[in-house]
Amino acid sequence: MGVRPTWEPWLAWALLLVAIGFGVLVEYRSVYSDRRRTDAGVFFRAGYAARVGANPYTIPDENFWYFLYPPSVAIGFVPLADPPPIAPAGEPAPAPDTKTDQRSYVPYPVSVAIWYAIGIATLVVCVECLSRALIGGAADPRVRALRPSQGGWWNIRLWPLLMALPDVLSTLSRGQINLLVLACISAGVLLMSRARWFWAGFLLSAAACIKVIPGILLFDVLTRRGWKTVVGYGACGVVMLIAVPAVYYGPERAWALSSEWLDRVVLAGLMGREDRLQAGAGFNDTDNLSIQGTLHNLVNLSLPRGERPPAAETWVKIVHVGMSVGLLAVTVAIGGWRRNSRPIAIEIMLRTGMLCCVMLMAAPMVHRHYYAMLMPALAGLTFVNLMRSRLAVPNGWGAWLIPLYPVVMSIPRMAPNGEGILRDLPIPLAVNLVVWGLCARELMAVGRVDEANEEAPGE
Repeated sequence: MGVRPTWEPWLAWALLLVAIGFGVLVEYRSVYSDRRRTDAGVFFRAGYAARVGANPYTIPDENFWYFLYPPSVAIGFVPLADPPPIAPAGEPAPAPDTKTDQRSYVPYPVSVAIWYAIGIATLVVCVECLSRALIGGAADPRVRALRPSQGGWWNIRLWPLLMALPDVLSTLSRGQINLLVLACISAGVLLMSRARWFWAGFLLSAAACIKVIPGILLFDVLTRRGWKTVVGYGACGVVMLIAVPAVYYGPERAWALSSEWLDRVVLAGLMGREDRLQAGAGFNDTDNLSIQGTLHNLVNLSLPRGERPPAAETWVKIVHVGMSVGLLAVTVAIGGWRRNSRPIAIEIMLRTGMLCCVMLMAAPMVHRHYYAMLMPALAGLTFVNLMRSRLAVPNGWGAWLIPLYPVVMSIPRMAPNGEGILRDLPIPLAVNLVVWGLCARELMAVGRVDEANEEAPGE
């Protein structure tokens, strides 16, 4: 555990160079290519709408993609607002004041660079929070005493990042918000490991208030973390979903925007209604790696993309719901319904990781870049494996899972022109199930050790 690092710092420097070089590529794709190849414009355009008092759900970006997040997220992007080239349809022409003067906005290329830098910063927060939770909550005092001058300190941070790197780069290239969501989850895990229950619940709720699907972590809050965490979770919901929009827009306008988001994004997405806000959210328009999306593509494998049914078959939806409920029930059952007398970092990490796995199978629509949010599961599994090899080279199942995970998850990206059987094979779903199963196995082992410790007579 105290081995002097050799290659690890050099790898960290190499990853820094990758981040810089990849940032140049993202800037080019987002600003200087034939079209804006990024989702960041969705958030910047929503920031413009919030700035001028327009409806963020009626103003698409240059790719005609719509904003799908709560009104408070649009308010958060006001500093990076990007005005449309013409007045939005259905909206009054803006008056020529400081809110609408083009010169008063941050230039779009600068906004893209700032948003990319925020993504890198939140990634660092994710890695640090997860590793500090695992190191600080370790039973072995030698692990708790790890410093950057020791190889184990680096391995705990670098291996999970390397495993998740393809999906991290995907979310960065798309200008997506997943890393901010993951930072909230990771910080919540760290605070739970330190028994800071209120603020842990607050940050877990923040993740759900930004992107709805992390709301599945509420099951962990309700069944294991105590009333302080529940109060913190509810407090954040009140602040982000009610108070911030009401203060910024006024109560009546905030209610109207929140109702539209709930109806045309959340409910329409859950029920598969055709009036859902986002154009291009159907099975033919994009990859859907959820249970129903994977099954739908397998059933219609003989048909090329564009000719497949626009909606999932009824039996596929039933299987999707049944598997999702079953996986969630097993996840909750493995962790139990009681709160530990003391927080156990690895238990918190593995249970959060399992719920993140279920989240990416149960959500109605799951894009590939969402898989960056599996990092808590990968961090927990990596730590368990490294502890068995004195925090050096992974061994046992980790010797094949850790290097193969990013390779296997990259296979669908190898499909020629983005088409063909490689794209439709259920590889991400299968890997997700393997990760979930490994987390379940290790969590049960942790539970047995914890029960033995509680039953042992005190000293």
